[in-house]
Amino acid sequence: MKTKVLIFLLLILTIQIFAESYKNDFVHMHYEDCFFFYSENGKIHFINTYDNIDIDLTSSIKRNENGFYELQWNSESIYPEPKKGIKYNVIFGSNYLFFLRDVKEKNFKHFSENIKNKSMFDFEIKGEYFLEETINKEKINYSPENLKFKFSSMYDVKNDFQSGTLPWAVNKESINKAFCEIKFMKTVKGFVFLNGYVDMQKQSLYYKNARAKEIKILDLNTKQESIITLIDDLIYQDVSLPFETDSVRIEILSYYEGNKYDDICISAIYPCYVNSRDYIYTLEKIRK
Repeated sequence: MKTKVLIFLLLILTIQIFAESYKNDFVHMHYEDCFFFYSENGKIHFINTYDNIDIDLTSSIKRNENGFYELQWNSESIYPEPKKGIKYNVIFGSNYLFFLRDVKEKNFKHFSENIKNKSMFDFEIKGEYFLEETINKEKINYSPENLKFKFSSMYDVKNDFQSGTLPWAVNKESINKAFCEIKFMKTVKGFVFLNGYVDMQKQSLYYKNARAKEIKILDLNTKQESIITLIDDLIYQDVSLPFETDSVRIEILSYYEGNKYDDICISAIYPCYVNSRDYIYTLEKIRK
């Protein structure tokens, strides 16, 4: 009887280990072996690893009057996206991060599988001197906590940059006092920033509001710091740190002017964890 119980317990443990391993492989499989966009040497490429496709899309992507990139896909449809004859809004960058939205239907079509992975958002975030305002008797907080849950569930898309998705915002009068602090559950080696106020249904808010220019990232453990200059472009921007850490303080030092408001906005921050692969790994596999 004891032998049977032991065998049963070992079987259950083996199944649990396998399930956990499969779950992790599933997450990596999707964002490494599906498709994504990236920029290189001033050109924008589309990668589809199902068919080993690397397409230069530079001539097919235009920036509209609000600063958003639009992709007119006139080639044959590719599974699962893009589809022939469809115009998309696209946010691209590196590290597999992208967002694809049908301009006509006004809903998202596809985006990076890794930013649906809940483990990517295992961090605590807080801040002070962020923008607060009251609209129609409703108090709205543009706190750093708004940065945390952009595509935060594997199975339920939330905060998909439609109306109501708020950025972290700081009024220019508070720029010397405002900050956000982030405590990660794992060690990070950098970040990906989405700068400005990004709202797919109210695209004019991007240029109306200011965007961060210089930011200071302070390691709260060692007090090392790094000053980074973000470019004024609606893309996912990589920021590599000269140190590895699990706790940082971020301050906005300067900004690109908005054409209507004085509020400086950042829409998303994604951590780049130590030992995580970047898109170069997949490019090397495709180009062999």
